[in-house]
Amino acid sequence: MGHQRAIHLITNYGASSHPSAPRHQELPFPNALPSVQHEPAKVTEDNVLAPEHNEKGVLHKPSISFQSIIEETKHFHKDFLIGEGELFEVYRVEIQNQTYAVKLFKQEKKLQFKKHWKRFLSELEVFLLFRHPHILELAAYFTEMEKLCLVHPYMSNGTLFDRLQCAVSQGYRSLRSYGPDNTAPLSWHIRISVLIGTSKAIRYLHNTQPCSVICGNISR
Repeated sequence: MGHQRAIHLITNYGASSHPSAPRHQELPFPNALPSVQHEPAKVTEDNVLAPEHNEKGVLHKPSISFQSIIEETKHFHKDFLIGEGELFEVYRVEIQNQTYAVKLFKQEKKLQFKKHWKRFLSELEVFLLFRHPHILELAAYFTEMEKLCLVHPYMSNGTLFDRLQCAVSQGYRSLRSYGPDNTAPLSWHIRISVLIGTSKAIRYLHNTQPCSVICGNISR
């Protein structure tokens, strides 16, 4: 199974891999993950991930490289910055008519490198091991030029918080009114659907085997 394949890759770094599973069960993951004890290995576009099949059942692998990210964001210029956290920045990038969100882990102090490196590996393991319709997929990951980044498809509708703000800005006086960005507030049917989908994703992470994931921070 895909999960077992991913676990094998993570736990057997540096060893030669000869998977015995049928070809259609293999996930397009790199041959190995770097160990926390080592400096990041240079990774190229072989680290591009994609769903095994698109809606027509045909394998598809987008052409994403770290160099293309550098060029399209003009070396991570602030004009492309769309979000920021304590340990990372998020940039929007257009590559071959597709939009992605690049999560770049901060490297302001070399003393913090180990902390960021462990966080990067921790998040990467989760995205490699777990796939679910309600969990944002990972398009690619890179550890080049002393930079650590995860690449996800860009969610053009924003966060659930942003969408709910359309109604909040109107004081809930009328659910038919529009927010500042001219988008209608979510209907109660959609809100309940989002709640159910989020609950399914959390349940999946909490109960999946062989190792579960406890979420301490859920992006809405």
